[in-house]
Amino acid sequence: SNVYSIEDDWDCLSPTALEQAIANNWWRGKAEQLNFSEAYSHQVDRSVGSGAVRRRRSCTLLNQHLGNIDISTIIAVLSDHGGDDTDRTSFDTVLRQGGICVHHNQDGTGGNTAASLVAHLCADNSRLPVYWSSLYSPCLGVFLPMFIEGELPSVLAIGSKKPSEESPWWLFRQLSLKSYSDAIESTSVVREKWGTFQKCLFDSAYEMAKAGKELIDDQRQAEAKQLLTKYMTKNVALMLKIVRGILVNTRTSTVKG
Repeated sequence: SNVYSIEDDWDCLSPTALEQAIANNWWRGKAEQLNFSEAYSHQVDRSVGSGAVRRRRSCTLLNQHLGNIDISTIIAVLSDHGGDDTDRTSFDTVLRQGGICVHHNQDGTGGNTAASLVAHLCADNSRLPVYWSSLYSPCLGVFLPMFIEGELPSVLAIGSKKPSEESPWWLFRQLSLKSYSDAIESTSVVREKWGTFQKCLFDSAYEMAKAGKELIDDQRQAEAKQLLTKYMTKNVALMLKIVRGILVNTRTSTVKG
């Protein structure tokens, strides 16, 4: 949410954090009570602004699901469009500005969520960490499981300042622009397109994480890398096929309309 979340409830502090705060007159209180957010925030009032609103909304949703938070919950939070409504605890899926999921203006100007990542670590070391990543607007995309133990698909690196049909990121940018047109009535239409694929990824990712961990534990790193690379490559290829299909259908509908 672009604002500091840790205040005085920190467990461990970097060696120079307190020293820097005192030297710059950012903190004048007791050392053991250093409020990291208060000391290191540039804004005098941390309760205003887009970042503060998004943080409050995030906390509201997470508190509502406390004790039952999983990957799908986190993805839903990142895709939420609700504003500063502390009494509203259900996810807001209607595309609008001002939410956790930031959207550009209808003409394409303004800021927008560029990408999202959810790192699902493993406390007992029984599997590899799974890094769920999504391009551009999380509410309009799919979260792919990534493994740093494999080789990331090179196609994901395609992109420059100019729009390109070959760039995955620019394809999702196009999808966001189309979401404002009559061709796509709501984000739910796009989400339905991703639904089955996303569920399959939820089911297969952790099996792959365990299989990769077992291979690495057996000193078979090369096999693990090959397995995970093949898995990620297949998923990216299917993602591109689906998003291109959505865009083609949108263009066709627009022409017919």
